[in-house]
Amino acid sequence: MADSVPWLASLVGHCGVTAFCCDVDDVRLQAMGNFLPRAFAPVPRLLAWVSLAEAHNRKVSMTAQPFSRLAHVRQMSAYNTWMNNKLYVAAASLPAADVVADRKAFFGSIQATLGHIAVADTIWLQRFATHPAHYASLQSLRGLPVQRDLGAQPFADLAALAAHRHSLDHMIEAWAAEVTETDLDHALEYVNTRGDSFRKPYFFLVMHFFNHQTHHRGQVTTLLTQTGVDVGSTDLSTLIADV
Repeated sequence: MADSVPWLASLVGHCGVTAFCCDVDDVRLQAMGNFLPRAFAPVPRLLAWVSLAEAHNRKVSMTAQPFSRLAHVRQMSAYNTWMNNKLYVAAASLPAADVVADRKAFFGSIQATLGHIAVADTIWLQRFATHPAHYASLQSLRGLPVQRDLGAQPFADLAALAAHRHSLDHMIEAWAAEVTETDLDHALEYVNTRGDSFRKPYFFLVMHFFNHQTHHRGQVTTLLTQTGVDVGSTDLSTLIADV
């Protein structure tokens, strides 16, 4: 069924859905049931069956290699994708009302915090797109309006946000594969959301990009834990191979 619906197929691939089934009694494994589009309403008790244990094991093992700035960028890109997969599967296991409930976090809800990460990531990728390297992976961002509201929620629900997150993570991985060591020596000029101008070392801005994601994902992990959802290991070391 999912293969015949592009929107759903993309979401299924992103969230680690292993099967679509009816009359599933084990609601612990329900993930996207609350976020399926209305077109699926006539199907009785249609649930997206997701094994959280499997999602926890969907990781990219980093091969042992001499340290370089470039290796670090690519490692953080892999970590970003791995963690987002885990968080979105976990969030999708909750009723819609729990995902948008104001939990008194900085951005309020689980969905709003995930939304902020996506908005901020997009803003930074738009800045990276101005690098003289002219990354092909960021071409689609050039010329687009820049979001000035860091708390903006342009996505109607978790499903729409997850689809955007999926696209972003593919873009980030493609960009990380394009970056060179020489690129990282560049001083990037940009204007922040308040209109202030800066010129800073590109490598350190890239590190900020990944650090900002990690900071707010930690908040989401806390909010999920408060609802009784165990995200599992969130350690970067999980992806680092032994030497």
